[in-house]
Amino acid sequence: FKEQLHETEKAIDNMLNAIQQGIFNKSTKDRLDKLEAVKSDLEVKIMQEEMHSPLLKREHITFWIHRFRKLDITKAEQRQRLIDSFVNSIYLYDGHLVITFNYKEGTKTISLEDINAIPVSMKASGSDLTTCGA
Repeated sequence: FKEQLHETEKAIDNMLNAIQQGIFNKSTKDRLDKLEAVKSDLEVKIMQEEMHSPLLKREHITFWIHRFRKLDITKAEQRQRLIDSFVNSIYLYDGHLVITFNYKEGTKTISLEDINAIPVSMKASGSDLTTCGA
């Protein structure tokens, strides 16, 4: 589609040059309108194609995950980097908190009751950062 878009843009430029030379009539206007419609359609198709193509390749994801192997979780700065990789923001309210993640659209609202309802055994097994003084 990109090559077609390039050709269409060249045709539009040629039509505009003809209009600047004084060649303007119903046929040039109709042709220019058709070319503009084709250009718009091609731009939409290109955007749709880019949205459907995977943004990340397997190698990129593997490289990104392997970077976490090198983190030293005894250092607060590196623990923060790990959290920042997955959590965009946390908003704390009186009765609930809202977590916005980096890996998907939307947010997750968690009530404080939900947090308090987590069994102690699960809280302890969720992370070993407490061994680092976190």
